[in-house]
Amino acid sequence: MSQLIDAPSLDTFAASFLVLGRLHLGHATPDTRREVYTNLSDWPFWNEPNPHPELASLHADAHAALTRGTDLLQRSWESHEEDSTIRMDQDFLYGVSATARVSPFESVHVGEEQLVFDTETIQVRWYYSQLGLRAPQLHTEPDDHLGLEFAFLSQGCQQMLSALDAGRIEDYHRVRDIVVAFTREHPLRWIPATLREAEVQAQTAWMQGVEALSYAAFASWCVTLSTRGLLPAAEVTSGFAAPYRGITAGHKGVATGKFGDPGVPGVTRDAGSTAARLRHDLPGDSGTSSEPGTPDNPENRSDRTGETPSL
Repeated sequence: MSQLIDAPSLDTFAASFLVLGRLHLGHATPDTRREVYTNLSDWPFWNEPNPHPELASLHADAHAALTRGTDLLQRSWESHEEDSTIRMDQDFLYGVSATARVSPFESVHVGEEQLVFDTETIQVRWYYSQLGLRAPQLHTEPDDHLGLEFAFLSQGCQQMLSALDAGRIEDYHRVRDIVVAFTREHPLRWIPATLREAEVQAQTAWMQGVEALSYAAFASWCVTLSTRGLLPAAEVTSGFAAPYRGITAGHKGVATGKFGDPGVPGVTRDAGSTAARLRHDLPGDSGTSSEPGTPDNPENRSDRTGETPSL
């Protein structure tokens, strides 16, 4: 029998996937990197207290990646890595200005022809619609970008959290089932191996740290889903053990500047939920900042005055 994904874990995952998704989608400015460095000790990470026994090794890997990622980002800041060097590294890593070292698009990794804008792109777009959302740059940029798949998970966690806060248990179950199915059918198939490869291929401590923290967050998410009885441990183990497929043809990634600066507001623990503190609009169709869809807004939720409903 499945267990509740409780509010604290949803809050943490919503925040981490939101910030990490934005860091994959665009360049972080020096101010953004300063904010991240200043708040590394408060980086949102959910430590599942009693992980599924079969996933003990992955649980440990998530913690190791968390430590490695925060150490790398701290090294990046303290060594004064140049902004231009980091931007160039991200551009070459994801193929913005040259052939990608590691493609950020799912279809390139799992599609039969390894093409951008393939079947997987449309499937991810369908999942966005199931949450009443529309991915940014519809019909222009692929919906199956790593950053957008993380953004979808963040939006799903926010919607589940809003449903719990309002006592809308049916809505919680509906959104939960959509997000779990999405996790199984999309990111679990390609993101673990891709993040490992991207960390190896990245040339700067900043990008290596972003990849490591992304691996930590997604591993923790899958361990949590499995521990709560929502995702078979065997599927999680298989997904994380899958090898990197690589890229057989060059492609161009998202053009620099289309998404703008990902921006990470200061991470503090003294006001509001983690997701609310880190919430920052994602890019929209017009090229200006707007959320992909119209999710419940954490700032508009009433304060939690009672216990989380039992399911």
